[in-house]
Amino acid sequence: MKSSNRHADGDDFDMNNQLFHTKTFVSLLTTITCSAGFAQTSPEVLPAVMVTATRTDHATDETPGASFVVTSEQMDARNLLSIDEAVDTIPGVFNRRGKGVMDTLSAITLRGMPDQKRTLVLLDGMPMNDGYTGAVNYGGLSVDDYRRVEVALGAGSSLYGSNAMGGVVNLVTQMPEKRELNFRAGYGNGLGSSHAMHDFERGYVSYGDKFENGLSIFTSIGAAQTDGYATDLNVTSSKPTTGLTGWSETTSNTGSARYLIGARGDNHWDDNQGTIRAALDLPERGQLRVSYQRSGYQYSYGQPTTYLRDSSGNPVWGYGSVREASFLGGSGETTRDLYQVMLETALGSGRLKVNVGVSDTGTNWYTTPGSTASTTRSGGPGTVSSTPSQLNYADAQYTISPTTNQVLMFGTSLRVEKADTTEKSLSDWRDEDSTGATTYRAGGKSNTIGMFVQDEVVLTDKLTGTAGLRLDSWQTSDGYANSTTYDDRSDTALSPKMGFVYRLSQETTLRTSLGRAFRAPTIYELYRTWTSSSGTTYRSNPDLTPETATTWDIGGDFRPWQGGELKATFYINRIHDMIYRRTISSTLQEYVNAGKASGKGIELGFRQKLPSNWAMLAGATINHTRILENDASPSSVGKQFTFVPEKTASLGAEWSQGPWNFSGTVKYVSKRYQNDANTDVVSGVYTSYDAYTTVDLKAGYHINKNLKLALSIDNALNRDYYSYYQAPGRSYFIELSGHY
Repeated sequence: MKSSNRHADGDDFDMNNQLFHTKTFVSLLTTITCSAGFAQTSPEVLPAVMVTATRTDHATDETPGASFVVTSEQMDARNLLSIDEAVDTIPGVFNRRGKGVMDTLSAITLRGMPDQKRTLVLLDGMPMNDGYTGAVNYGGLSVDDYRRVEVALGAGSSLYGSNAMGGVVNLVTQMPEKRELNFRAGYGNGLGSSHAMHDFERGYVSYGDKFENGLSIFTSIGAAQTDGYATDLNVTSSKPTTGLTGWSETTSNTGSARYLIGARGDNHWDDNQGTIRAALDLPERGQLRVSYQRSGYQYSYGQPTTYLRDSSGNPVWGYGSVREASFLGGSGETTRDLYQVMLETALGSGRLKVNVGVSDTGTNWYTTPGSTASTTRSGGPGTVSSTPSQLNYADAQYTISPTTNQVLMFGTSLRVEKADTTEKSLSDWRDEDSTGATTYRAGGKSNTIGMFVQDEVVLTDKLTGTAGLRLDSWQTSDGYANSTTYDDRSDTALSPKMGFVYRLSQETTLRTSLGRAFRAPTIYELYRTWTSSSGTTYRSNPDLTPETATTWDIGGDFRPWQGGELKATFYINRIHDMIYRRTISSTLQEYVNAGKASGKGIELGFRQKLPSNWAMLAGATINHTRILENDASPSSVGKQFTFVPEKTASLGAEWSQGPWNFSGTVKYVSKRYQNDANTDVVSGVYTSYDAYTTVDLKAGYHINKNLKLALSIDNALNRDYYSYYQAPGRSYFIELSGHY
């Protein structure tokens, strides 16, 4: 067999590239990483290599489905507040982040699959979606800790199991190849905007080394904090009484009359991270790596503001049924400890790869002020909700090349999740430790065992086929809500996938894939029942079954002319047994498997190298989603998925010359809907999800080979819009970074 010398530059934990000895790949001699998975434009330079799409090394133009890589260099070219923002200009990807760094509900969604729970996020191959709600906590994850981010679009359950309905995002961490010290420190503030992050400070430092015996170490710490801004407005349906001034008329997002009477104070934020990793090189490009990471965040609200004034000009904090408590916002804290051990080694004639980890969210609470007249700015009753959770994960895969034109991979994985929610009364809503009686308890466990196999075969000099199959056995246990306990339940999911890559020429590669994916219900959906302040009860359902999706796509990677690269994809999704809340009465709703839905779309990504060291990047997605059947909410039939934009687009420019570099990005997102009947059609009001276009700029200057000074302007045109909250206005950020 011939051996290929293609490999991911500096990658510490990819599959051994010697497994790929086929004619299709012999001409690929070297790899660099480049913007969103696109190559640079000289003919000898090739697309980035990624592992996530097939669990084996492939260039981004060789995978059966569309795939992308974002490198640390591209992340550094933009002012990213959090690692999830690294992917928000990739076609087919939408990153929901409504109030800057303070957003605790941010989510990456792929190909229109709504909510984070339908897109799997990995950190070095380990799932980050929690078992409680399926969400991912991005708070405290320092961007500088990551070498690259890999995105594989389309059904991913044949390799990864639950949650991978829209695709998979893998955050790949840094490890040093030599001794190095890195730091970054910066400060930012609003720039002609009162609703921008005030006094935003961010710092990061890391140290790493690699020794002659093959041992490498890496450690880092990072932190960020801001005084925020007033993200939460106090909007009420009760018109202020005669004699009160300062309020203004507005509407709800459905057009009903509302009145703006104040704000809940500046949204303070503080996050931090600490990491330590060690790796030991083993014979035949093997490696053993161990790592520990602690990350977390805290948030709170400053003094609230009332716009109401009486006839003497004095502030007023309530009238009629509107109480002072409506102006108040609670606080919260989350801390996660992540332990991980990874092994790659030669075994017989193949390669063994093992990944074992624990994600322990030991601290996860938030407080809610009470709603009675007893709750005021000075204290009074409230509640605290605490939900510690843990995810235990083990995965092993073995890859072998039984013939010169075949790569066979098979493996197994175990995913064990548990979460427990406790609500307690507070004597003082400002103090999370002033706890009283327990008012609610719920929780449970979820276990998933999976077995998978994948076969990649070079059928001809130009055509490669891939077929995969995974069987998952899912079981819930120890479910409870207050004094009620629930029987254990189990189900299975079969997830096949097949795809083909056809290299028509050096300039054109065509691809297609067809697959099935699933998502198991979360512990929240199964066991968490709660009642809102308005008296509506949202009931869980322990009898829920997994959702399934069938996805198909066809597309290609093209180099139509010198310096130009185009990636285009058309896709269709079909979802069955979608979990929705059914309205039983005016005060009761319950989760049920009620929905069928479809999505289809077009993704376009383009890069063009221009004279004088300029490059242009563009991306666009048209994503047509519709509910086809929903007994839980018949009014939603024919409507668009919630929180999913129908159109997104981005246009970027990059330039570098000597010590200077510049990047600019224009992003467009069309209107989204919060309710499944799409009745929230009004824009420009609190709780609406507006269409928006923003411009972000960043310029950098290398003081010397080690130091760089950069200035960023976010939302440079100061566009005013809402993503439920009032989105951040124009702001600046200046930072100094060093690499030694």
